[in-house]
Amino acid sequence: MSPRPSPHRLVESPKPDPAYIALAEQSSIPSCNPATSRKLLVLDLNGTLLFRAARSHRRGHTYHGEGSAFAAPRLRTVYPRPYIPAFRAYLFAPETRAWLDTMVWSSAQPHSVEDMVSRAFADHANELVAVWDRKSLGLTQEQYHKKTMTTKDLSKPWKLLPLGLNPTQIEASTSDLSRKVTDVAMDTGTPNSIAHSALTTLLLDDSPHKAALQPHNHVCIPEYDSTRRHSDLASLASKSSDRPATKKGKKKDTQKEPQEMAVPPLRPYTSDPSVSEAPGMALADTPQSAEEPFDVTLLAVVGILDEVKHQSNVAAWIRAGGLWGSEGDAGRPGTPLDLSKKEGKKRRAKENYPGDEALGNLEISGDGAGNEGLSVGSDACTTSEPAVTATVSEESLSSIWFNDPTTVSYWVARGRKALRELGIEADHGVIA
Repeated sequence: MSPRPSPHRLVESPKPDPAYIALAEQSSIPSCNPATSRKLLVLDLNGTLLFRAARSHRRGHTYHGEGSAFAAPRLRTVYPRPYIPAFRAYLFAPETRAWLDTMVWSSAQPHSVEDMVSRAFADHANELVAVWDRKSLGLTQEQYHKKTMTTKDLSKPWKLLPLGLNPTQIEASTSDLSRKVTDVAMDTGTPNSIAHSALTTLLLDDSPHKAALQPHNHVCIPEYDSTRRHSDLASLASKSSDRPATKKGKKKDTQKEPQEMAVPPLRPYTSDPSVSEAPGMALADTPQSAEEPFDVTLLAVVGILDEVKHQSNVAAWIRAGGLWGSEGDAGRPGTPLDLSKKEGKKRRAKENYPGDEALGNLEISGDGAGNEGLSVGSDACTTSEPAVTATVSEESLSSIWFNDPTTVSYWVARGRKALRELGIEADHGVIA
């Protein structure tokens, strides 16, 4: 009798292109005028901007697509991440749109993406330069309906956005993509140019493996999950209970907002061994600061964007440790953030991306009979297929910028400052 197949097998993670690595190894020179180098922000949805409940009590709707109409599955209840109102106002403020293009790229199915975009962006949804869903990932029909490990290849929006196209309009393999884009450009008279590149792009996603091909353009953030949602609700209830009743029976909110703090210089990073490993970059056991009762991730992202808008090479900036903040002259316009500097060398091991040693091999479980699945993080479709998590080492997890409280405080303070300069209220927007 033949031996029973192993329930585990390894799948090699895709690797960055050498040309991409070479570009990321260059220097980023800050500029005083953000409009000279427009940036592209690629946003994930579930786990990044919002949390979807596991089960839905909402009715589905009729989805129209590809010349036909069909009933979509029931929609899962959506809970936006705290500070979504302020984040949204920042992204679509005229001053921000002068230097930033924003798109959504989700691995969820179209009906779910449509619902999540509506909840996250409200009336600003039509100001997104593109909304890409699961159909844009080049999956087979079988993969489309399974939990399949997916990667967001940023070369696709770099090539297709200038043409006003999405991947579903070019049904070809990656090797044929450039030729197809050239053909479309010749037919439409559109110049075959790439408006964005590794120099200008940020991918905001809670799943590290999604950025395997362009790791140094990835700003990984902690997953917004049920634990963080419950913590935010507890904070909301606490704020409500602290309101003393007025003579008319109404409650007055006397709790002060977190104090505006000066953007402090960052201390050298030291890993925190107390941070526990969790899939999807979730930090379920990490307590929130008493000064910040709600999840402040999106405020920190605003702070990061406020810095990135001045950088000439986003990939180089992230690779050189930019997410850990600037010290001394490194953040002043006209001063390159160079890896040759001593501080830059120290930080190379502390960059945003966990690295090939953490994500180079993905462990898949199954029954040995082909019934295998993959964990795809928070943005996948629901399926009954068995799956396990692509493991990320504790050492790699502790080297992520958001695990350092001082770093987070720095970017949150900078984010609040950026909002204040635009006249935007730092509204947490949390509702029960």
